[in-house]
Amino acid sequence: MKTKFLLAVMILSIFASCKENDPSKNIYQVEGMILYQPWPDSCEGFVLSYMGEKSLILLKPSNLSEHFQIDSLKVKVSFQITEEDWNCGIYGYRPIINILSIRKL
Repeated sequence: MKTKFLLAVMILSIFASCKENDPSKNIYQVEGMILYQPWPDSCEGFVLSYMGEKSLILLKPSNLSEHFQIDSLKVKVSFQITEEDWNCGIYGYRPIINILSIRKL
């Protein structure tokens, strides 16, 4: 009986820790696209673009590997939002993110 209870607690804690988004830690997981945005009209480099609830979201990665610096590359990415912003020209200031994991779709 005690073993079944411990097993149930372990399984529940595993599922509870598998959240895709954790706003309390500014950690999110999305499917999006890596885009090259040249200056002066945009972000001067590569950005992560994805569709938010109401509009297109652009974020500036601080640590995008050269392997993923491909214009229009579809990706699934987990990231943490920093407290810094980047001037993206006509798009205004956009949050800078730290990529935690990324893979091609």
